Amino acid sequence: MDPAIELSDDVRHALEGKNFWHLATVNPSGSPQVTTVWVHTREGKILVNSALGRVKPRNIEHNPHVALSWHEHHEGGYQHADPGSRGGDDRR
Repeated sequence: MDPAIELSDDVRHALEGKNFWHLATVNPSGSPQVTTVWVHTREGKILVNSALGRVKPRNIEHNPHVALSWHEHHEGGYQHADPGSRGGDDRR
Protein backbone atom coordinates (compact mmCIF):
# COMPACT_ATOMS: atom_id res chain seq x y z
CA MET A 1 0.00 0.00 0.00
CA ASP A 2 1.34 3.41 -0.96
CA PRO A 3 1.26 5.63 2.17
CA ALA A 4 1.13 8.78 0.01
CA ILE A 5 -2.43 9.67 -0.98
CA GLU A 6 -3.86 12.68 -2.74
CA LEU A 7 -5.92 14.89 -0.42
CA SER A 8 -8.81 16.97 -1.71
CA ASP A 9 -8.56 20.75 -1.43
CA ASP A 10 -11.30 20.71 1.26
CA VAL A 11 -9.36 18.26 3.41
CA ARG A 12 -6.08 20.10 2.89
CA HIS A 13 -7.75 23.39 3.87
CA ALA A 14 -9.24 21.79 7.00
CA LEU A 15 -5.85 20.34 7.96
CA GLU A 16 -4.33 23.80 7.80
CA GLY A 17 -7.19 25.40 9.77
CA LYS A 18 -7.96 25.53 13.48
CA ASN A 19 -10.29 22.55 13.72
CA PHE A 20 -10.83 19.83 16.27
CA TRP A 21 -9.84 16.47 14.78
CA HIS A 22 -10.69 12.98 16.00
CA LEU A 23 -8.08 10.28 15.42
CA ALA A 24 -9.26 6.68 15.61
CA THR A 25 -6.61 4.00 16.07
CA VAL A 26 -6.87 0.29 16.80
CA ASN A 27 -5.95 -1.07 20.24
CA PRO A 28 -4.03 -4.39 20.41
CA SER A 29 -7.34 -6.02 21.48
CA GLY A 30 -8.91 -4.86 18.20
CA SER A 31 -11.16 -2.29 19.87
CA PRO A 32 -11.16 1.33 18.62
CA GLN A 33 -9.40 4.13 20.47
CA VAL A 34 -10.54 7.66 19.55
CA THR A 35 -8.85 10.86 20.70
CA THR A 36 -9.47 14.53 19.94
CA VAL A 37 -6.23 15.95 18.51
CA TRP A 38 -4.72 18.97 16.81
CA VAL A 39 -3.32 18.31 13.34
CA HIS A 40 -1.36 20.26 10.75
CA THR A 41 0.59 19.59 7.58
CA ARG A 42 4.27 19.91 6.85
CA GLU A 43 5.87 19.08 3.50
CA GLY A 44 2.76 17.22 2.40
CA LYS A 45 2.53 15.04 5.50
CA ILE A 46 -0.20 15.04 8.15
CA LEU A 47 1.18 15.76 11.62
CA VAL A 48 -0.80 14.68 14.69
CA ASN A 49 -0.17 16.18 18.12
CA SER A 50 0.88 13.49 20.59
CA ALA A 51 3.71 12.43 22.87
CA LEU A 52 5.87 9.34 23.02
CA GLY A 53 4.50 6.73 25.40
CA ARG A 54 0.87 7.64 24.78
CA VAL A 55 -1.66 5.20 23.37
CA LYS A 56 -1.95 6.77 19.88
CA PRO A 57 1.70 6.34 18.82
CA ARG A 58 1.84 2.81 20.25
CA ASN A 59 -1.34 1.81 18.44
CA ILE A 60 -0.17 3.30 15.13
CA GLU A 61 3.18 1.55 15.41
CA HIS A 62 1.35 -1.74 16.04
CA ASN A 63 -1.36 -1.17 13.40
CA PRO A 64 -1.10 1.81 10.99
CA HIS A 65 -4.81 1.81 10.05
CA VAL A 66 -6.37 5.08 11.25
CA ALA A 67 -9.39 7.27 10.56
CA LEU A 68 -9.73 11.03 10.92
CA SER A 69 -12.78 13.23 11.29
CA TRP A 70 -13.10 16.92 12.08
CA HIS A 71 -15.55 19.55 13.21
CA GLU A 72 -15.41 22.91 11.48
CA HIS A 73 -16.26 25.82 13.74
CA HIS A 74 -17.40 28.22 11.02
CA GLU A 75 -19.72 25.75 9.27
CA GLY A 76 -20.65 23.65 12.30
CA GLY A 77 -20.62 20.49 10.24
CA TYR A 78 -19.09 17.08 10.82
CA GLN A 79 -16.50 16.09 8.23
CA HIS A 80 -14.77 12.77 7.57
CA ALA A 81 -11.46 11.97 5.91
CA ASP A 82 -10.24 8.45 5.27
CA PRO A 83 -6.47 8.65 4.82
CA GLY A 84 -6.35 4.93 4.03
CA SER A 85 -8.08 5.16 0.66
CA ARG A 86 -7.77 7.47 -2.30
CA GLY A 87 -10.39 10.16 -2.61
CA GLY A 88 -11.81 9.24 0.77
CA ASP A 89 -13.18 12.53 1.94
CA ASP A 90 -16.89 12.46 2.67
CA ARG A 91 -19.10 15.36 3.77
CA ARG A 92 -21.83 14.44 6.25
